[in-house]
Amino acid sequence: MSRRSVFLCCLILVLTSGTRVLAEEIDLGIDFQMNAIAQIERAFDGTIWGLTSTTQETMPTVAGVYAFVSSNGVKWDSTCVTPNWWRWGVDIAPISAKEAWVIMQREDTTELYRTVNGGKKWSMVLPEQVRLKNPHFIHFFTPSIGIIIGQEGRTIERKWVVSRTTDGGSTWTTSTPMLAEPATEEPTERNDRSVCVAGGEVHIGMSSGRVMNTQDSGKTWRFMRVPLGGSISSIARITGRRLLVVHTASTGQMRGATTNDQGDTWNTLVLLPTDVPPLHGLRSCADGSIVTIPNEYTKTPLTKIAGDLSSARILSALAGYSVLEQPDKTYLVGAEIVPGQGVRVVKRY
Repeated sequence: MSRRSVFLCCLILVLTSGTRVLAEEIDLGIDFQMNAIAQIERAFDGTIWGLTSTTQETMPTVAGVYAFVSSNGVKWDSTCVTPNWWRWGVDIAPISAKEAWVIMQREDTTELYRTVNGGKKWSMVLPEQVRLKNPHFIHFFTPSIGIIIGQEGRTIERKWVVSRTTDGGSTWTTSTPMLAEPATEEPTERNDRSVCVAGGEVHIGMSSGRVMNTQDSGKTWRFMRVPLGGSISSIARITGRRLLVVHTASTGQMRGATTNDQGDTWNTLVLLPTDVPPLHGLRSCADGSIVTIPNEYTKTPLTKIAGDLSSARILSALAGYSVLEQPDKTYLVGAEIVPGQGVRVVKRY
């Protein structure tokens, strides 16, 4: 697919919780109804990449999987990872304006793709190249050091394997397999919604209620068992370097726990602000606060929560599916890709 220039649409004012919020819609110039920018990430050179997935969560996209790239969050170019339908965008790891890695789901399997020319061409990365099948998560700590997490083995004895590179993806080495408990265990949310990354630290919430984590840029891994009685829906660092972990039930009821010692002890008497919506993903912000990853399927608006969990405020009630904090006091919010939309700029307060 050829690149398409984008343009800015009119500014609209949205009234949310008594606060007038300026939301600037960015038109990506494409109409992919029921498909949205489900993940937005920043590369090491400042380039911003977005990845599409379905807005329906349980239904695949019928438009293929697309990535969008921008140097400033205003003008975006589109790039087709694959035009094949019945796919979900699962995870994107951007390295630079030229290079990015993408995981997509195809029914019950996953596929890994890479571009080294800004999306002009995407090539499938075969399992033998990265030494694992069925990748679920990819992350680069530096342009050279990265990890891919995947499952191996028969259904009844699946194990988690981490493949790690220190030369930008030219070669990979695998970790000692870790048993999945149960065998159906998976990361709770696609598109990094239940993932916390900072420096050489990664925490991944699992459907089993465990948290898979590393503190040394992927060299060693362990599991923490969180006493919440259900899958993990959100993880973030909050005030005091505490790790906040949240389980959101299908009813919307939430339970939270915090730890200061990497899961050796837990405080389960965590009270979230009364205005906090059902959480399905959090991002830590530069000012110490956290912000929800919005999602129309779960009716979660873009909400800012104080780092000490004392208060919360809705920033935008418009439908969204991902969020990225910008240095210019705004958030980029991934939206449904319909005429006039695709990415939204919300002022940060």
